[in-house]
Amino acid sequence: MMSAGDPASAQFMSTASQLVYANNEAIEKCRAAAAKAGRDQTCSIVVPGTEG
Repeated sequence: MMSAGDPASAQFMSTASQLVYANNEAIEKCRAAAAKAGRDQTCSIVVPGTEG
């Protein structure tokens, strides 16, 4: 439904979802570190060089 009504937003959401899914472990570790420190954390994720 969303892709028909707003293709750009649908693509954005799909890409964001793929990044979060692919980096779930790193994101969860970063969230835990932020919670423990009580402040924002800088963390690294992997961004694929090509779409596939």
